[in-house]
Amino acid sequence: MADVFRRCPRCHQLFQGRDCPRCKLKSAKQAQHKNTSRKLYSTWKWRKCRKNVLIKYQNVDIWLLGVGIYKVVSNPIVHHIIERDENPDLMYRLDNLITCSAASHKEIHDAYNKNKAEAIARIRDGQRRWEELNGD
Repeated sequence: MADVFRRCPRCHQLFQGRDCPRCKLKSAKQAQHKNTSRKLYSTWKWRKCRKNVLIKYQNVDIWLLGVGIYKVVSNPIVHHIIERDENPDLMYRLDNLITCSAASHKEIHDAYNKNKAEAIARIRDGQRRWEELNGD
């Protein structure tokens, strides 16, 4: 009897059995990452750190301030400049965190994919301008 193969609808690879082993492994890794993130971001330490960043930057979008646009955001996102997965030791460092809007947060990650050094330089410019405006 001949072996029966299926084609995975996600990755289009041929496999035998019920589930694509490649996609099954990938989804398991994603679920583990999501659970780890959820645990870290629900801790008291993170909530306190996030609150301090919101107070420090007063809900101003630092990404936009990097190009001279001063904008207060109603529901700011706290963004890690050096990403948490890249360097977990910097997760709670205030100098590694900024506030930005959801749209700016997407722009930041798109810019990271194109040229991370330029994106970080723009963020640092925004932080420098914030310090000039507020004397921090």
